[in-house]
Amino acid sequence: ELDETHLLNLLAEFLCDTCKTFGSPHLASVAHFHDLPIAGVWAETTQIRDGVGIDRDSERAVEQIKFDYEVVPAQTEFEFRLTVENPTAKDMALIALGLYEFVNGMVPLGGIRSRGLGRCHLREAQVSEVNFANVEKLRDYLTKGWPAPAALNGFLQQRMQPLLSPTGG
Repeated sequence: ELDETHLLNLLAEFLCDTCKTFGSPHLASVAHFHDLPIAGVWAETTQIRDGVGIDRDSERAVEQIKFDYEVVPAQTEFEFRLTVENPTAKDMALIALGLYEFVNGMVPLGGIRSRGLGRCHLREAQVSEVNFANVEKLRDYLTKGWPAPAALNGFLQQRMQPLLSPTGG
């Protein structure tokens, strides 16, 4: 019979860094991506587009396999929130790298991405950090609330530094 400590040691040894940060079937993620509500005023208009099923062998449309899909118009803005709990320095470096990719429009979201849908990028992103391991920061959080948000760029540069060092962190 395996005990919990032994199982955690096995996960630490055999899971890749990405799985440790973003989760796997065997370990919960330290990063929690919240739903993306539409930001600001929205006319609640969507577009209905047609699609057809394609036979992968013949590369032809399959009869009677028509479907519709709904998309929001281009330039629709969403609110993005990410919560990270109990991260290591390596977790924060990988999260910063992922956010960097979002800022630069390199991460498509949703379905039918191969047809060009889902392109997005973060604009005017800000970050607030609360470190409960630091007693002074915890006291500030409990007495003053969330710290004022800061621009994302400084956070990205600082947190990606372990990935940029010659030893790789």
